[in-house]
Amino acid sequence: MSTNLDLSQPEQYHRMVFLTPPDTVASFASSPTFNADIDSYVANNLSAEGALQPWFTPAEIVKIRQSQATTGLIFSGSAILAYLGGFDFLPGDLDCYIPIEHCEILFDQLLAFNFDFSTAPSSPYDNVMDAFRAACRDPSIPEYLPAGIVASFEFVRNNKRVQVMPTTGTPIYAVLNFHSTLVMNILTYSHIISFYPKHSFMYRKIVPLSTIDEYREDRLDSGNRAIAFQKYRMRGFELVSLSCYTPFDRNSELNMSYRFVTDDFCFTRSVPPVDDWTPILPIANGLDDLRAHSWHFTYDQHGYYRLSVEPCITADRKPYCISGWIKRHGVLRIPGTADFPVMKHSLEFRKQVFDHVSRPKNLTCTAWRLYSAFETFLKSDYARSFVDDGNKLPDATGVVYLYNRLIQPLSLDRHAWPTIGFALHKNGTHSILTVCIEIDWKRKQRYERFFNPSICQFLDKYDVEFKLRVFEV
Repeated sequence: MSTNLDLSQPEQYHRMVFLTPPDTVASFASSPTFNADIDSYVANNLSAEGALQPWFTPAEIVKIRQSQATTGLIFSGSAILAYLGGFDFLPGDLDCYIPIEHCEILFDQLLAFNFDFSTAPSSPYDNVMDAFRAACRDPSIPEYLPAGIVASFEFVRNNKRVQVMPTTGTPIYAVLNFHSTLVMNILTYSHIISFYPKHSFMYRKIVPLSTIDEYREDRLDSGNRAIAFQKYRMRGFELVSLSCYTPFDRNSELNMSYRFVTDDFCFTRSVPPVDDWTPILPIANGLDDLRAHSWHFTYDQHGYYRLSVEPCITADRKPYCISGWIKRHGVLRIPGTADFPVMKHSLEFRKQVFDHVSRPKNLTCTAWRLYSAFETFLKSDYARSFVDDGNKLPDATGVVYLYNRLIQPLSLDRHAWPTIGFALHKNGTHSILTVCIEIDWKRKQRYERFFNPSICQFLDKYDVEFKLRVFEV
């Protein structure tokens, strides 16, 4: 690779900063001083203070960074995009994502900085806490909920706007549900990170994403998404469709492999702590906790690009978001170090899913793991509400029977792991529990052989139906 860049020009450094490690090696070969030049540029030009300076005074930045350490607050959106890329457009606002249990701290801090709470025209509340409590009871922006965002609260000072978005889990899950790869850039207490730096900063490309099934068809190219895309087009970015080759290009940050925060495709730079005495929330500090967040790029049956990612809470109540691939396999087998980038989180996830379930007799190890997933579901509030309505569910013996007869024979092939989902739907006045099993189409006939009359007769005793969904690989 030839850089073809004049490293004496500051704007060229911006482009060089976001190279992936293989590109960096190639660039280093053509410029012996490359690494030193880039490190010097980053140290002198990228900082948390520089990113936050348009909205806060130096003294306020110290306080807001201390809040980051103790609450897990992250900054994202167009403000971090503009700062990282050195772009000359003026961001509309600063987006703040913070766990819902800590958002009152940030509200109080912004009000103390003489920011004014900006009430939406349709809102009856002039006080941010009243609006927040109302949103907790009845979310004010329902379409945000699948992304883990309860509502959006705007604060204004001297025409500078700050948007505070409380999240029900980790704020990174909300970031991974953004409309495109372009704005997936975050400033945490310990690091500043871009998830797709090459396309965002070197190529200035927008890759639109669909991450929420419920809103895919009617929201992908309409409403707020279309407005956002048009805004970035006017700022010099190009909306692109990917070639069929891209998912299989292992050197592309858009390939279909497993990704995690701070991996080799990310641009990652550490941020110095604000002081030596501020207590730091464990999840807000260090690479281990950041690396536990994962996702993967995929393409759905409608031809849309999407990120497969699911929220997760470990046994010690830490919120994470993990790749849908890991979620699927994590439920069906104990994940190993190859699945989770940090072994301790693998152990925590295993403990959360499996340790409270005793293994039934005469059940193979594979079938036990599958059984434990369903047993976990049966103990959930979701399943209990189903039973409270007068519906019938199989007892433990029935579940063992189903898994021994339906799932275990299929699962003997380690490459045939099925995906199992649960759903409730109404059949007239009656509720039906649907157990949906998703498998490779090549094994469809093999699987259908297990639906013999005795199993169908067993299922007829309960308000349960099995559906087989076939996918191509």
